Amino acid sequence: MSGLHLLREGGRTTVYSVDENSPASAEGILPRDIIDKVNGQSASALTMDAIRQILRSGDRVQIALELRRGDNLRDIRIILKKSI
Repeated sequence: MSGLHLLREGGRTTVYSVDENSPASAEGILPRDIIDKVNGQSASALTMDAIRQILRSGDRVQIALELRRGDNLRDIRIILKKSI
């Protein structure tokens, strides 16, 4: 629903890949971006299963992400979209 595929590497939640034409790609999320927060919660404190559940929580649900790319932090909001 988000278009994100994630990995947990060294305690960090990292974007592995992003589906084309997905909500995540529309917001400019790229592979190797690091997700620091999901809906205001530290991503490292959440299990991968919990993060995946949030990212599949429903059509048109808005998710807040704090991303790190290099030294830059970005706050992003994506609206989940049911794929057909």
